[in-house]
Amino acid sequence: MGIFDFFFGKKPEWLLVSEENINTDGPLNKSDAKKFFAMYLDQCGFDKEDIREEKAYYAEVMDENEDDFKTDIELAKEDLKETKQKLAKLKKTKKNDQRENFSGEDLQFKIESMQEEIEDIKESIEENQQGLKELKKDWKSHLIEYINQRAREESE
Repeated sequence: MGIFDFFFGKKPEWLLVSEENINTDGPLNKSDAKKFFAMYLDQCGFDKEDIREEKAYYAEVMDENEDDFKTDIELAKEDLKETKQKLAKLKKTKKNDQRENFSGEDLQFKIESMQEEIEDIKESIEENQQGLKELKKDWKSHLIEYINQRAREESE
């Protein structure tokens, strides 16, 4: 401890963490992750006010991550609905939104490409739903990633 640390108090220091640093018997739910984060900040030397502010900021980031998944899912569902409607219209009228006529191989190619687009959108929805499910099931990896990101930012 230096002379300035003695008079002014030691500045808290962000430390990198790994899976071993966050020992849990099972997955971390959202509130447990916040508790672990508060304990981590306390161990790093943060005062109560800083811990309260950092926890609030972390909670915002957690909510934003959940919201991002939910938004991506909703947007993909809208795209899926629109693409299905366009495909149904194309099959019925053999025209696209720009009133271009399709027939024969061109029509078949357009239908197949729209069907592939529909499958890609469905896959995107499933991936986002799975990501959201995993995030809600265990916040440990999110917490580790967040702490390490903050530690790198503070060391710059």
